[in-house]
Amino acid sequence: HKKYIGKTLVESVAIYGSEVWTISKYYKNRLIALEMDYLRRSARKSKLEHVTNKEIRNIMEAEEIIIERIEEKELKWLGHVLRMEDER
Repeated sequence: HKKYIGKTLVESVAIYGSEVWTISKYYKNRLIALEMDYLRRSARKSKLEHVTNKEIRNIMEAEEIIIERIEEKELKWLGHVLRMEDER
């Protein structure tokens, strides 16, 4: 399915190392725009067709947004850091 190709190729490169980022609102919006761009292209829907992001997500069966995945990575990394020994 095209969604998985985009998720594998685009997202893995876009969010590599994101667990240690501090992301401003501007960059969060840019990441969401990147995600919607590849979902829209995969769905073969032009911006001129005025299909909403929500509709594109439904067509592509994409429930989770890229920012949620970054936040999950941040929490996972934080958990690792908190479990580290102080002498390390």
